[in-house]
Amino acid sequence: MRTKYYILLLILFFGGFPPFFISNVNAEGTYRIKGVFVEGCSCDIPCPCELISFNMGCHTVAALSLEESIFKGIDLAGVKIAYATKPGDWVRIYVDAKNEEQKQAAIAFAKIICAAYGKIESAGSAKIAFSGKDGNFAVTVDGGKIMVLTTEPVLGGDNETPVMHTNTKSKLNPVFMQGRVVSASFHDGERKFELKGSNSYFNTNMKCEGYLAVQEEVRCPLCHMPLEGNENTDYQITYTNGETVSYVCPHCGLWEHARNKDKIASVRARDFISGEWMDVSKMYMLFDSRAVPACSDSWIAFGKKDEAVKFQKGFGGKIYTFEDALEKRGKQPLGH
Repeated sequence: MRTKYYILLLILFFGGFPPFFISNVNAEGTYRIKGVFVEGCSCDIPCPCELISFNMGCHTVAALSLEESIFKGIDLAGVKIAYATKPGDWVRIYVDAKNEEQKQAAIAFAKIICAAYGKIESAGSAKIAFSGKDGNFAVTVDGGKIMVLTTEPVLGGDNETPVMHTNTKSKLNPVFMQGRVVSASFHDGERKFELKGSNSYFNTNMKCEGYLAVQEEVRCPLCHMPLEGNENTDYQITYTNGETVSYVCPHCGLWEHARNKDKIASVRARDFISGEWMDVSKMYMLFDSRAVPACSDSWIAFGKKDEAVKFQKGFGGKIYTFEDALEKRGKQPLGH
């Protein structure tokens, strides 16, 4: 909320530039989901997470292959969704969709159904292969570089049909079939684990519908500060995998930018005065002023050098070109 305070100061200081704010998006809508679901986790058979409560320390990989499915009026037929999580801690989401509209709807849906598992660390595009039937499934993400999951069914007393769990706590699967992980692995940056012989659940007839009403609070992935109320300091990075991530201010954005240049396709930031998006390479950065609209130490982006100079006269700090700011921030630790 501090950005709004400094915008009021700016109105007095500069004589009235129009502030630019965005209302938070309400991630709500009707859904109808049909398809196949499979997951594997590190728990012994059966896993309590979907049945009773989270088993702290559990690691899970899961995938959905959607057929006749709709979310918020957008057709999700043909979409594949995969995710990895440590329930109660973190989640990473991957989506294979045919176009941008379908991708964004699928990501929004996946974020809602995964919200209970922990903080959504990332959500973006990936190639997902999903094959098999009757509990014998094979799933890969990015050709197996990120995720691999192979499973088999656990048969019941008739030695023909899998053991079944009903009345589960899953939003998507009130009924699960019991399976076993043949092998699984996940590796994405610092997040990695392997599974073998542990629990698996699957549902070859996933079918549910309803209405989701979740107010999604978007936060910076580095400092976890909410973006709402700090819109004029937004620093937005689009990565080469198609994922776009907003960082609450240049303090976090420059730090991420400096460390992952080879993974970044484009970057833009908001001019602190007008709120307009600009190519960050053409902007000027004011460092360590007395104004701290988001993170400390303060980094603030300006589209025009003379406006940065005016602000500097009132609040102090040092002005850098973008390239110099990127170099300086890259040498600093995350929290400084």
